[in-house]
Amino acid sequence: MRFQAFVFNWPGAKQHADELVAALAPLCPTVVVNSDDARRVDRPGWIHLGDDAWFTRQWNEALARFDADVLFHVQADAWHDDFPALLRACESWMGRGAGVYAPDVDWTTHRYDRTRLHALGPRVFEVPNPDCTCWAIRAEVLRACPSVDPRRNRFGWGIDYLVCATARSLGLAVVRDYEFQVRHLKGMGYDAKGARKEFRHLLRGLPRALRAEVEALVERRKECLARGGPGSA
Repeated sequence: MRFQAFVFNWPGAKQHADELVAALAPLCPTVVVNSDDARRVDRPGWIHLGDDAWFTRQWNEALARFDADVLFHVQADAWHDDFPALLRACESWMGRGAGVYAPDVDWTTHRYDRTRLHALGPRVFEVPNPDCTCWAIRAEVLRACPSVDPRRNRFGWGIDYLVCATARSLGLAVVRDYEFQVRHLKGMGYDAKGARKEFRHLLRGLPRALRAEVEALVERRKECLARGGPGSA
């Protein structure tokens, strides 16, 4: 199974794309899609989109350059200490029917009560949305997923749901593996209210069946969110 990794980099001191490249490049082809103009000169090998490029443009750029069996994406403000083990587990679960695979993330709004999830293993569960801070997607899912116009959705909210809904429509599982946890620095550098509005607009433009699947995942997420206590994480 051939992996290709994409690191999305933005302005700010919390980004560490160089360290991610050093960790991932020995494992698979690795590309940095950059939105920090200050790095244009010192990193000529990166893909430079400009400071005004948000997640959707980065995502589309990655898709245009993707040429493997599995796309592995990680944001430049995230980190894991053992990417070889993570990719091995990803390959194993994709061999067992996962279309989307992701580790746990220590800072995410997608925190689930595991007692409400379908278990695939002792610490592996099907989830409505695993978080796109660090995740992997099979090529056939990406080929079937609708494109997103960055002129109408700059921030990329909803792309994760589109991918998950498409995977499910193909009979593939969306998996979170709690054996691995990615560290993700807190905070977001964009307008969440505006991103939410873009997501609603994106939904309205989807084919009826896919929109229904996305809406079902949104509702399922609400049902499964952790509220504290045993089994939550």
